[in-house]
Order: sequence, then C-alpha cells, then structure tokens
Amino acid sequence: MNKPTERRSLGIASLVGHLVTAAAVLAVPVICIAPAHRSACFWYKIAWTEFLALLLWAYLGGAFWFLLPGTTRRKGLAGVLPVTGLLVFGYAITSVILVLLCDWASRGHWVAQVVLLLGFALLLVLFEFARIGAVAGTEPIPLAIRTPQDLAAMLRLHEERLWTPASEAATRRLSDAIKALREKLQHSLPEAGRIGQAQEYQDFARQTEAFCTDLQNLPTDSAEQANVARLQDVATQLAARSEYIASALKTRPS
Repeated sequence: MNKPTERRSLGIASLVGHLVTAAAVLAVPVICIAPAHRSACFWYKIAWTEFLALLLWAYLGGAFWFLLPGTTRRKGLAGVLPVTGLLVFGYAITSVILVLLCDWASRGHWVAQVVLLLGFALLLVLFEFARIGAVAGTEPIPLAIRTPQDLAAMLRLHEERLWTPASEAATRRLSDAIKALREKLQHSLPEAGRIGQAQEYQDFARQTEAFCTDLQNLPTDSAEQANVARLQDVATQLAARSEYIASALKTRPS
C-alpha cells in the first residue's frame, strides 16, 4: 500500500470512528431518557460530550498519522505519544464523569471543569518540555547519508569476501585495512548528535560509499597489484579521517 493510500485510509477510518461515536453519544441519552425527564441542560451535556469525542478521535487519527513512514514529524514525538494518549483519554473520561455527576449550571461544576482543563494543558506543556530535553543533541544523520553502522556493514561484506584461502597476500592486507576502517566506524563515530550536521562526516560517508563501490569490482584472486595497493591506501586514509572526525566531534563545542 502506498503512502497516499495509507493516509487516505487512516483519514477515512478516523472520520468513520468519530461519526459512529458521535451517533452513539447522541442516540443513547435520547433513547434512554424520555423528554419529560430531561433537564434544561440536557443538550448542553450532549454537545460537551460530542466535543470530547471529537478530541479523542483527533488524537487517535493524528497519532497514527505521525507514525506513518515518511511523515514529516518532530523528533521524539513518538516517544511521548502513548503518555499523551493516556492524558487525553484521562481528561475526557474525567470530564464526562463531572458532566454526569454534577449540576451543569452549578459554579462547582464549572470550577472543576476549568481546573481540569488547565491541568490538562499544563501537563501537555510539561510533556513538550520533556520531549525537547530528550532529543537535545540527538540530531539524526540525513536520510541521504549513510550512518556509520550502515557503512560498517557494507565494509564487512568486502572484508570477508576478500579474505579467503585463495587470496593473495596483498589482497589480505587490503582486507585487514578494511577491517581497521570498519572497527573505527563501529566504535568511534556516534549514530546521532552533532555528527548529523557535520559536513566533514557527510563528505566522508560519500567517499566511503564510493570506496565500497570500487571494491565490488575487485576480484578475490589475481587482482591487479597496483589497484589493490591504491585501495589499501584509500582504506588507510579513510580510517585516519574517521579518527579525525571522531576527535573533532568530541572537542567541538555544542
């Protein structure tokens, strides 16, 4: 299923869910409470409950929308969505209980509703602060740039392919150089943080990916010695550059 279809299906499901809920909120009290026994605030209570139902379905639809692959979203949002959901449902349920148990027009009822609403809004603000604090310094590497772990996985394939019993000594030395580069990528460079915005890393990642492309056409036996030596030098230079980038990230101020 493509992304536009997923979004359209999610939108339709949310709309249908809200319409069914709204119909139930209207139908149940209208059927169960005879006109003669309805209070003067009967329709106001139904209207408020309809608003709360809309709030719940807006949260559900929005939450799943942001979780769809490829959706532009704020960092760390997925981590606070479950807690936000509990907060939204808790607010809605508590508000409905107040509507059912209290006199709609009484001062005490509206004081309780206002306090509940303010508490709900305050908690949402606090959760937003928590989200911002949690993602501070965790800028992701751009999608077009491979992460250190991605590059390490690519290098491992060539490292293992080139080290065989039939490999020549020069080819094995190249495999060792690739291993050294891979280990520096795995253990020296982070997956997120300032590296995500570092131009030095982005250039390095492109060069490492190009290096892997060159390795694809290198045979495991009878490889041209000059080409093997050139690739070994490239691997050594990339390893040194990887170490330099790791050092620069540690000393560069945030």
